[in-house]
Amino acid sequence: MFKLVARSTSSITARSASTQRLALVQSVCSVRNINTSHRKPNQDAEEAKEQKLFDKNKKRLDKMEHDKTYQEVKQPDCDVLRKRGDDARIEQNRPDDGNY
Repeated sequence: MFKLVARSTSSITARSASTQRLALVQSVCSVRNINTSHRKPNQDAEEAKEQKLFDKNKKRLDKMEHDKTYQEVKQPDCDVLRKRGDDARIEQNRPDDGNY
């Protein structure tokens, strides 16, 4: 009997933890949709221009943070990296001590 009660209690606590996580995710996601509540209803020309620039920069920042487009990035191969390291060591006149 005790095992049955303990098993049902653990499933309730596990369920409540996942429910809490879901509620947290939903609250965080809903915050993104309330971005325009900070704006003044009647802005003069300078404030409107500044707000437009802010919104444009925020949109660019969100795109840079969340989009995963790395089309132009190419990793150099090992030989090129090794040659760069050797050239840098020679230019800086440091011996190769083997510690990096």
